[in-house]
Amino acid sequence: VEVHVLRSRGLPYALTEAEIRNVCNLRIQNKGAQAGVFLLTAETDSSGAHSEIVLATPRMEIGSLEDATTSVIVRVPRDAYSGSFPVRVWFDVTKAGS
Repeated sequence: VEVHVLRSRGLPYALTEAEIRNVCNLRIQNKGAQAGVFLLTAETDSSGAHSEIVLATPRMEIGSLEDATTSVIVRVPRDAYSGSFPVRVWFDVTKAGS
């Protein structure tokens, strides 16, 4: 498995009066001999406690030697933002069809 984190096209983030929104794309390549089901979860530490993390596609079935892309959207109320914080995306892989 190989994963690439890519910036979305256009502006790297969006500001409104109420929130800051950041979007990036994950490109996941299944380099294995069998198709797999990838279950994605995301988290942050306490410095991002007021954030909301949305995975556009939390469950992805990816064939052998294929790839798929999904978006990770992070929203933070503007008045709660105090600086950068880490966002971690985890995935579990099982064989497709099991």
